Amino acid sequence: MTRTSIRWFHLCAALILAGMVFCALDATAQDKDKKVEKDKKADDKDKKVDAKDKKDDAKDKKDAVKDKKDEKDKKEEKKKEEFKPDPAQIELKGHKGWIYAVAFGEDGKTIVSTSRDGTAKVWDLGSKDKEKDKEVEKDVKVRDYIIRVWDIKAGKENPPLKGHTDWLEALAIDKDGKTLLSAGQDQTVKSWALPGGKAENSIQAHTKSVMAVAVSRDGGAVATAGADGSVKLWDKAGKEVAVFKIENTVKSVDPKTKKETVAKEPGREFTCIAFSPDGKRLAAGNIDGFIKIYDVDKKAEIQELKAHEGVRALTYSADGSRLATGGFDGTVKIWDAASGKDTRTIKVNRGSVLAIAFSPNGGQIAAGGIDGYSEPLIKVYSVDGTKK
Repeated sequence: MTRTSIRWFHLCAALILAGMVFCALDATAQDKDKKVEKDKKADDKDKKVDAKDKKDDAKDKKDAVKDKKDEKDKKEEKKKEEFKPDPAQIELKGHKGWIYAVAFGEDGKTIVSTSRDGTAKVWDLGSKDKEKDKEVEKDVKVRDYIIRVWDIKAGKENPPLKGHTDWLEALAIDKDGKTLLSAGQDQTVKSWALPGGKAENSIQAHTKSVMAVAVSRDGGAVATAGADGSVKLWDKAGKEVAVFKIENTVKSVDPKTKKETVAKEPGREFTCIAFSPDGKRLAAGNIDGFIKIYDVDKKAEIQELKAHEGVRALTYSADGSRLATGGFDGTVKIWDAASGKDTRTIKVNRGSVLAIAFSPNGGQIAAGGIDGYSEPLIKVYSVDGTKK
């Protein structure tokens, strides 16, 4: 073998060896890449599993929250279903619609009621015979925008009072029975001389419907409550002497800064008002559930109570020692007028209490309203809770 041949042989051998090394390195690199890719796929799979687990955990938490909410809703629904009206001393049946107003006669033996069915009824509480109660009812149809006045004892209708241009919301009569006040959705309050029915005065009382009107026992002051969220005091001549408004405190949180701000906003409509028998206090209730007590002489708020999820009726007892309220929760609450302490709650119906009245001696209270579970009833209860 020549020297040149030997050199070519060594060169070819070197090239073959280098190729083998390169192939080995390339195979190793490919194995490494495959391992990395396999590991990556495994990691991706693990991440997907983790993500699925988190998603499942979130779903489980969401389901748990939903289950708790459903359980809470069921408990609340059950609690609501368990509302059982308290037994009344007397139940008066006859109206076919919501009961809007009730009032005792001076002797405490009769009740007058009005209803959405378009009738006013007089009930004899002295009769134990249910059928006899029906016989003494005096039904009268109530016409739109017209006030009709009757002599109950004689059963005689006096001349109708005309003047309002929209639905009537409230009536009030002074102690002597000589002046009638009317209020309605035409935003006015009108006064009428009785028994003739002569129109004496008319005032534009509120910027929205006038929901309630009351006159002090001495006839020297008149109060009105409006859907505009205000209560107003007027003198006998119809001059405005004070305005009270309700404000609610509203808290809000900025989602970006998390800063909490507190603001005031007007409260919703007042629905009912009543003077205390001595005329020194005025109580007013609104549909947010607030009961405001005002000092008439000082023209200032002196007390605030909260009840019913919305107040629709209130009245003082004849001696002024008690205040009764009724509302959306179907109950009547009796309060100590001086301290504002809630002394008794009466479950009346499963709807709303729209009308309440104390008997002249303060021993009984009559209530009526809406009950979607039974026919409309006027129920009479003992104030102290006794059955007699």
